[in-house]
Amino acid sequence: MGLSKAEAEQALSAYQAEKELEKIRAYRAPLLIEADHLVNIALDKGLDIKPARDYRQALRDITDKEQVFANVRWPTKPTDVQPGRITNLLVKVGAVKPAQ
Repeated sequence: MGLSKAEAEQALSAYQAEKELEKIRAYRAPLLIEADHLVNIALDKGLDIKPARDYRQALRDITDKEQVFANVRWPTKPTDVQPGRITNLLVKVGAVKPAQ
């Protein structure tokens, strides 16, 4: 006895939804690391950290708002804080995958 057609479609839909969330999270992971670094840079430079914190929070909230990778509107990184080379370094050492 297997799944009914409706149960199979529901299981497939749930699987596809989870795969979409995994893509979003994988793309977002290095951005969050960089966003944390942006906050630290802003603090170190005595800059207003609100833009960096807002950016970081917007990244965190993405999966609350969108579950399809192609539909995600990624927030814009604050321009007054330069992240340096942390993301490139993390990619180079294999700690994170490069954003596509």
